[in-house]
Amino acid sequence: VHAHAVVRHDEASRHLPRFTGREWVMREVESWLASGRRVLWITGEAGIGKSALAAWLCDRRPEIAGAHYCRYGNANRSDRKALLSLAYQLTTQLTDYQSRLNASALDAISAETNIRGLFDRLFVEPFSHHFPEPERGVVLLIDALDEATEKGANELASLIGAEFRRTPEWLRLIVTSRPHEAEINSALQSLDPWVLEAGREENQADIRTYLQKQLRPEPTEAMVEAIQDKTAFTGGMVRLDDHFFASMALIKEALERSSDETFLADVFQKLQEKFESATSQERFHLLLTIDDLTQLFQPMGAR
Repeated sequence: VHAHAVVRHDEASRHLPRFTGREWVMREVESWLASGRRVLWITGEAGIGKSALAAWLCDRRPEIAGAHYCRYGNANRSDRKALLSLAYQLTTQLTDYQSRLNASALDAISAETNIRGLFDRLFVEPFSHHFPEPERGVVLLIDALDEATEKGANELASLIGAEFRRTPEWLRLIVTSRPHEAEINSALQSLDPWVLEAGREENQADIRTYLQKQLRPEPTEAMVEAIQDKTAFTGGMVRLDDHFFASMALIKEALERSSDETFLADVFQKLQEKFESATSQERFHLLLTIDDLTQLFQPMGAR
């Protein structure tokens, strides 16, 4: 392996600049790498930060030689494109693999329409006949596997569950998905998922660190505690999506010009100003941000 996988530009630019904490997740990944388990299945509710985690791992772990981010309805991220993308990234890391693919029937690979047939041609056949084992393990990563579900079926999950064991022992896989997805749980039933638990102490510490880092000038201790306590959307976990980050940006602006007593009113004034000049699509996202902030600061007993 010559270098670690390049993180997709859009994923890196979206997630890495504001990424905070998660060292406790890294320890779990390192424990998995030191074990004999070939697949690490990470599950977590929507908004807990699985895609950000995936981008961060690609940036930090040299073992990750290829990554694919599933997105529902995106033709460029279909099951077929996922396999082709991972294979291409692997060729940039393993010269022997690149040579074997180049020596194979590329026209047949291009014409292959069956997903399992394509998997065979890309990840089974090239590694047969005494393929030299790399000096260290090689990891592929698939993020948001649940978004590959279409019409009640998830072929990519089925492929992982039934066929990945046919690849070399040194080739390993990290998969992220939401929990409670019947198609994925059925396909991966032989695996034990590692759950990103929203309420665990390390996760709460990460949220606190993020708030303290982003809300400049320094908010009061009471303010940080109030925001952290009132972001209990999923068992104590704020929904760490783009609308949350928009909310935090507005709070930050208000803090810079407000006292503790007036900053919330200033946040909503800023939202109103943005709403009046926004396009229809921007207004939709602003409404979601308003909903987040309303949930954020409503009385605890009202939820």
